[in-house]
Amino acid sequence: MSIAEETQINKKTEHFKAILDQKIPILMFDCVADAILCDKVIINDFQSAYNATLHLIKEGRKK
Repeated sequence: MSIAEETQINKKTEHFKAILDQKIPILMFDCVADAILCDKVIINDFQSAYNATLHLIKEGRKK
C-alpha cells in the first residue's frame, strides 16, 4: 500500500498498527510511514533519474 499524503503529514498510523496487530502483513511503497514496522520498497527518484541519464550519456545518446 502507498499511504495518502495527508496520513503521512499528520502521522496518523493507528489503522496500520491495527492491521499488523491482526497478523496481516503489509508492504508499503512510494509514500511510507517510518513509524510502521513492515516491509517497504523505497526508491530515490532523483538518484535513479541521475543514473539513467548518466547511462544514456555514456552510450552517446543526445536526444
